[in-house]
Amino acid sequence: MGKKLFNELISYLRDTKATKIYVYTDTMSNYGFYDHNGFVRLDEAVTVFNLPIGKLENTNFIYEYKL
Repeated sequence: MGKKLFNELISYLRDTKATKIYVYTDTMSNYGFYDHNGFVRLDEAVTVFNLPIGKLENTNFIYEYKL
C-alpha cells in the first residue's frame, strides 16, 4: 500500500512541476522505505529524550528525492 501511495504522490508532484521533495523521519518509523525507493539521506542526528522511565534515544533523518 505504501508503494502505491508513494507512486500516486510522485505522479501528482510531477504534474505540479515540483522538482524535489524532502522527508523528515526517524528510527521509530519505517525509514528503510525511503532508502529503498530512491531517496538520498542528506543528514542524521540523534535526539535523546529524558523520560520518567529513563532515556529514549532516537535517530532522525532528512531525505531528498529529485523528481
